[in-house]
Amino acid sequence: MAFSFGGNLTSKKTVFIFIAIQRLKRALKILENSRAKVNEIAYSVSFNTPSYFIKCFKQVYNKMLLKFSQSIHNQ
Repeated sequence: MAFSFGGNLTSKKTVFIFIAIQRLKRALKILENSRAKVNEIAYSVSFNTPSYFIKCFKQVYNKMLLKFSQSIHNQ
């Protein structure tokens, strides 16, 4: 189930979005501080699949995960 920030949100969806964003924030810290693989990060922050993690990351940060990761580590 993908999440969206528009429209009428029920409280259940709002909680879901909040939790997903918190997971993505943790994932971002891991990305910045390690060279862990995408699937390792996805599972470590409780996403069920790496593909869904990548999709959510792009939706929230408006960046492709692999390009973002490469830009961090090439600095």
